[in-house]
Amino acid sequence: MYDIKVHYYWTQIFLICDIVSIADVKCFIINIYFHRMKFNLIAGYFLLTCCITMSSCRIDNNKDKESIDNNSFFVDGKINADSGSVILYPFYVKDYFSSNIDEFRAEVIDGEFSVSGIINYPMAFTLEYEDIYMSELFVLEPGHQTMIIDIDENRKVPFVQNSIMAEYRESYLKAYEDIIKMTESYYLKWDSIMNVYERKVPDSIKYRLEQEIKTIYNKSDSILLNYSIKHPDSYLVLWKLINLFSMDGYNHTFNSTFEKLSPVLKESYPGSVLKKQLEISSILAIGNPFPEVTLLNFKFDSVKNIIPKDQQYTLIDFWYSSCRPCIDQFPEFSTLYKKYKNSGFEIVGISSDKEEDKSKWLKAIVKYELAWNQFIDVDAVWCKKMSINKFPTNYLLDSNGLIVAKDLRPSELKEFLEDKMYYN
Repeated sequence: MYDIKVHYYWTQIFLICDIVSIADVKCFIINIYFHRMKFNLIAGYFLLTCCITMSSCRIDNNKDKESIDNNSFFVDGKINADSGSVILYPFYVKDYFSSNIDEFRAEVIDGEFSVSGIINYPMAFTLEYEDIYMSELFVLEPGHQTMIIDIDENRKVPFVQNSIMAEYRESYLKAYEDIIKMTESYYLKWDSIMNVYERKVPDSIKYRLEQEIKTIYNKSDSILLNYSIKHPDSYLVLWKLINLFSMDGYNHTFNSTFEKLSPVLKESYPGSVLKKQLEISSILAIGNPFPEVTLLNFKFDSVKNIIPKDQQYTLIDFWYSSCRPCIDQFPEFSTLYKKYKNSGFEIVGISSDKEEDKSKWLKAIVKYELAWNQFIDVDAVWCKKMSINKFPTNYLLDSNGLIVAKDLRPSELKEFLEDKMYYN
């Protein structure tokens, strides 16, 4: 599904990390979908047919389509490649599935493939072909549907012929026409500025660009809210909302959008999970006190009160040791920390590294000379509970421990501190 924010995540991957292969991109998806992809419109579709089947990751060329029950899906796929294999990945946060669903694989034969399996309700997927193509999110329904993949249209929504994706093409994209134009214009300007400054953009310009794209995000979120009012029974809206929430965490607009959905969608399995997650994570809404959390320090001792009480502003920075975008922010954070640490500014780092990666976390603290307090949420247990699924994520707290801002880029944090604080 077209998503302004997802497009920006991908852009940052390519600009910051110089990722050039699907294998690299896939590792970021596994590590919880961090950066946003650069804007591209859906190009033309090519029409052909297909006929290979697969169920529960196993190919079955003799499966009778008529025998598929009401909870089965069957996809006839066409791809502009003669051979190879495709992988159908279910939405990456497994909590939204009522049963364990693994990836589905199928071989491409003469440009055709088929996939079948069991889904209890419309579900969101992405599709990968070899290491050269990865789609954006789309929704499959129980029943038979067709799909068309153009591997030259990487990181775009494929053509899927079912009622939900017909809604996407006929109604949803029209609702976003103005946002699409705004985003197109923004990235043309972004590319131009990056070229002029040879990728070394001044902080003042970075700040203005960040403010501009956040304005677009807010308008995009508002459009989804308005769309949900007109389409309360739309599984497209539900999965779009789940996707945005899983990346960005709680905000009031997401909650308002959910409330506009029909009782049927709210009470569906993914709807009920989303409702619970919105309720839990609302504690991290702007204006609320940052919750108390017990974590481990660098000696692996349990610490309950990790937030300093005597600071004017405190940045809570969520990261992990192999997160390149997280690491790329450290030099600028270090500069700001040195400048304002004696003036009432503090940083608290919280790693979500796995149990087996605790040593990597300790080495990263030393390697990148992180002078502020560091704690670890082993295996991201608390982060998952709070729906903090993208990294880096940060929260800026005031002297009362209230959340005043979220996901500040270094240029934005610099601007904020320059406006609010003096330094010694």
